[in-house]
Amino acid sequence: MIKFATVLEVNPDSLLVRDNSGQEILVYTRNAQQFTPGDFVRIIYNGAMTLSLPPQISAIFVTLVRRGARVCGEILSLGRDSFVLLDADGAHFQVNWEDTYALSAGDTVCVQYDGQMTRSIPPQITGIAVEKVQQSETICGETQSIGAGFFLMLGDDAQEIRVNFPGAAGLTPGGRVCVEFNGAMTRSIPPQIAAIAVEEVQQSETICGEIQSIGAGFFLMLSDDAQEIRVNFPEAAGLTPGGEVCVEFSGAMTRSIPPQIAAIAVYPRQTQAQICGEILAVEKERFLLVDGNGMEVYVNTPSAREYAPGDMVCVVHNGVMTASFPPQIAAMEILRQ
Repeated sequence: MIKFATVLEVNPDSLLVRDNSGQEILVYTRNAQQFTPGDFVRIIYNGAMTLSLPPQISAIFVTLVRRGARVCGEILSLGRDSFVLLDADGAHFQVNWEDTYALSAGDTVCVQYDGQMTRSIPPQITGIAVEKVQQSETICGETQSIGAGFFLMLGDDAQEIRVNFPGAAGLTPGGRVCVEFNGAMTRSIPPQIAAIAVEEVQQSETICGEIQSIGAGFFLMLSDDAQEIRVNFPEAAGLTPGGEVCVEFSGAMTRSIPPQIAAIAVYPRQTQAQICGEILAVEKERFLLVDGNGMEVYVNTPSAREYAPGDMVCVVHNGVMTASFPPQIAAMEILRQ
């Protein structure tokens, strides 16, 4: 026999569904985890159904007919058995949902539904599951371009995202930012989020050289380009004149003689180091690598586009790794495995 039904709940080895007559049925199937609430499915079974509540059947096959849908946003108002939702695109929806007593105006929620929507104003959907978004999320990346009240960002996972943010005009293309949002992301291309806050992240720089002398809270360094620099560093007393070090700093350098920088971190210079692993994502001039210990590292290289996610490589670098998250290295040589 064949039944068509909407998935209400997904369990490890079963689905709770509602068929076209409105009857709820528990369907045992090995591929239950392939579906989500709201999916419309075709069930083939042997015709046997228990008399339990809900009745149960064992499926021979369950196949997807139509994928369900999900919308997230803020609750604007509540009725007895419905609420009005404002999504990240600024669209309003009436969500028919009986358990409104557990919700409040201002809550951020995600609604799973069967993909069907009325043509009324506002359009109506019937919720199958409603989940409160308790905490905000943060996503970081590079600003690609700026628009009126929004900017395009290339996330650290190489996904392009439109960030709706009234203060977008104050940002700079190419700058690194971290965006706090409510967890709701549209399914548009590109996906969109509404920023709660946007923080510009300062890009650090690294300079290497030989320590010439040590003072109280600073040391003088002769850089690789033969420039003498005063490095302000509270732990300078723990260093040794003649030592080779690399200094991470904000990129700001005074015009004094000698110029001064404020160290974020100071590392002993290694002549060469190597890290091996799998490429997770590729950007314009860098890729994200995860090594055998699960550590993620950004590898800066002009040849990044020659590689693809899934490639296994070993990266030879100068041993300098920034204190950012994730840390960054500059590739001297890249070897495919």
